[in-house]
Amino acid sequence: MRGAYLHVLSDTLGSVAAVVAGIIILTTGWYFADPILSIVIALMISLSAFRLLKDTVHVLLEGTPAHLDVGEIKNELLSIEGVATVSDLHIWTITSGIEKLTVHLKINSDQPSTHDDVLHKAKTYVHDSLHIAKSTIQIERDPN
Repeated sequence: MRGAYLHVLSDTLGSVAAVVAGIIILTTGWYFADPILSIVIALMISLSAFRLLKDTVHVLLEGTPAHLDVGEIKNELLSIEGVATVSDLHIWTITSGIEKLTVHLKINSDQPSTHDDVLHKAKTYVHDSLHIAKSTIQIERDPN
């Protein structure tokens, strides 16, 4: 959708630049207005296209969203009562604005926290603090 929006916007800017260049040429006779405005519009389109391509490649390669700190998330999950270790933490972008998280949490067998308590706290943290609606959290008991 962003690509379609940029396409329409570039067409509009190109038309406005042509009208402005025409007015400048008619009123001043300065013929360089057209190529200068064309170059400015081409640079703006190129910059937007590069950003769109960069974001698209990031999604296709399942990169971690830039606004999320994996180390901080791991520490927050470790701070949940009963969690002994956090492993296989993966966060990626499915599409613009929609992230997915998967993680394995090991809980101590000697802790009073139950499997359901830890799962609920982890799900609540992921949903409310990180705003990630799609998550898979696997809870395992540490036999030690």
